[in-house]
Amino acid sequence: MVTDQSYSDRGGLAISVGCLLLVFLCGSLLCPRAAAQARNKYDELPVNAGLKKNTSSVGHMLSEGRFDAAGGQQLFDDYYQDFLLPQWTPTKDIANLPKLRHDLGNQLRKKNAGAPATVHDHFNALLLEFMQKLAAGNYHPAVRANAMLMIGELNRVEQPPTPLPEALEVMVAAVQSSKLSDGVRAVAMVGIKRHVIAGVADEDARKKLTAVLLHLAADEMPAGTARDGREWILRQAIDILGRLGSVGENNAVFRLLANTVSNAKLPLKTRTAAAESLGRLDYSGASGINAADVAAVLGQLAIDACAEELQQVKNSDPISRPRLMERLSAVLLALVGGEDASRKGIISLAGEPNQQAFLGELQKTIESMTDWLSDKKHDDDKPEGSVQELQTKLEAWLKKKA
Repeated sequence: MVTDQSYSDRGGLAISVGCLLLVFLCGSLLCPRAAAQARNKYDELPVNAGLKKNTSSVGHMLSEGRFDAAGGQQLFDDYYQDFLLPQWTPTKDIANLPKLRHDLGNQLRKKNAGAPATVHDHFNALLLEFMQKLAAGNYHPAVRANAMLMIGELNRVEQPPTPLPEALEVMVAAVQSSKLSDGVRAVAMVGIKRHVIAGVADEDARKKLTAVLLHLAADEMPAGTARDGREWILRQAIDILGRLGSVGENNAVFRLLANTVSNAKLPLKTRTAAAESLGRLDYSGASGINAADVAAVLGQLAIDACAEELQQVKNSDPISRPRLMERLSAVLLALVGGEDASRKGIISLAGEPNQQAFLGELQKTIESMTDWLSDKKHDDDKPEGSVQELQTKLEAWLKKKA
């Protein structure tokens, strides 16, 4: 099972996303003719097979944490730059990329306990430079995507895994680059999320990342229908902004998320992601936010979620209980916050008694439906009537604000 915690490990969600991207990017290569055309289209680095003889020496340096005297570092660099890493680039071998990436992770972890970090740190710098070139070069899309995944998996310290700060800088630059493909930029978002979940201690780095994600989300926000890749990038930016936890300068993060929830042109999946992120923000010290206005936006999302499911019935398809539960749970998270004591949700901003009552009614109404959906004794009940009743209650509740 993939959980948020898996981001702190070198494998985790990055490998899962990498495999999915590999399938997506390499679909055209299932045809032999397409494979031949691809081999002619993309660059492939020469592999100096004669350097394989140095495998044992390189392994010894990795374990001992220091370079052997008299040219040890040059031997190390040549081994990777001219033998091992060029093996990433042949189009015919792209199915091996996840394994090659996994093997590099094992080599980075090879340092013996108590050994110096000299070789490990040098190896990180070498990989960071080499993978940037692969990600930006004229290589097969799967090569470029896996190179960016490798950047996101680099650690400053291996145990416990602590992401490499320099890698974050590279990935932040990547998501802003118009020269990189959507696929590579999407993979960079995976690595950025890993860093944020692990914790970005540097306040300047957090502010820069916030500014970049705000700009990125605004750029990716579609006026109508967006490509799936761009929509995914937008959702990742929204999710990461929530995990950073700040409402932003002049409430910029909050406003972006609230506007996303209210944007009826966006898919409900994206609006739901924005609601979840609203629930992850720290509102302590925040000012200038009208809790009732935000609650109305969240209530409308719940109404639209009900309408989505009832439309399914009209189309002769069943209501999706998990999907409705996801939408409603996101509304609740935005209202009351998460488990972190500093994340108390929008309801914490309701200062006036009438606002508190207004938001409390929404919370109670949504909770009654989520309780019903999660109660196994209703598993065999048809949910249409309950969903319609919820929609009617929410519409009546929303009129009270007007």
